[in-house]
Amino acid sequence: MCNTYAEMLGVGNKIFEARDSLGPVKVFDNDYERYLTFGSIYELSCQKKSDPGFLMHEHTRAMILPLVFQEPGNAVVLGLGGGSLVNCLYHRFPEITLEAVERRQIVIDIAQHYFAIPNDPRLTIRCQDAEDFMTGPTRGTVDLLFCDLFNANGMDEVQRHPAFLSNCHAMLSEKGWAAFNYFNGHAETAEAIQSLEEQFDAVYTCYLFTGNLIVLAAKQSPDKDHAGLVERAKRLERHLGFPLVNHFLRLNSVAQENRAWLNSPGPVF
Repeated sequence: MCNTYAEMLGVGNKIFEARDSLGPVKVFDNDYERYLTFGSIYELSCQKKSDPGFLMHEHTRAMILPLVFQEPGNAVVLGLGGGSLVNCLYHRFPEITLEAVERRQIVIDIAQHYFAIPNDPRLTIRCQDAEDFMTGPTRGTVDLLFCDLFNANGMDEVQRHPAFLSNCHAMLSEKGWAAFNYFNGHAETAEAIQSLEEQFDAVYTCYLFTGNLIVLAAKQSPDKDHAGLVERAKRLERHLGFPLVNHFLRLNSVAQENRAWLNSPGPVF
């Protein structure tokens, strides 16, 4: 009986399955792509086998939009999964030092063995709970933070907690950015974004047809030179090799004075 999204769609053959105290982890494979699931309807990662740095999922493409505004020296990824974000940053941006945090050793092992996660001094992988990691020595030093914490049941609720979001702010360097992967339409998501709005100088949202709502938060308000940013987004799209400008143009500003943003978001760029 099919019990994962990958199995139901017939996207490939199951080539590996393992289990720990938090449940199963499955890997599916076809001629072109490789998938990671946690044994539920949610497809955690999809990799283009011929180019591990190519982002296949729309939500991961939207999550790297802070690169339009900044040139980070380092990045931290909370939630490794199949390593999509890590591989993209590693292969496309050799100047960035990377750190990934994943609480399940089995996921780290699978990502390294089946998803071409590099063994390189530029990349540090920690088997640690994200909340514990955030109170460590990285506070105030992270240029770009990705929060993509999911389990078999969907998004890890910790991503919505005010204390977690406060720690995200504290981790960032003076001009740092954070990117969050949320589900659209949840009341708790609106509360989380309000909490971000209260702590960050600028907060932006990007709605996706997949039901994901990507939220970007900047410690300092960015340059709003529209023409210059669009040109930078175009250059970045050419460098990455996949669509990015369309996501950039759909960014909405969450203004402090507009608490009704969910009902009437307005383009900012």
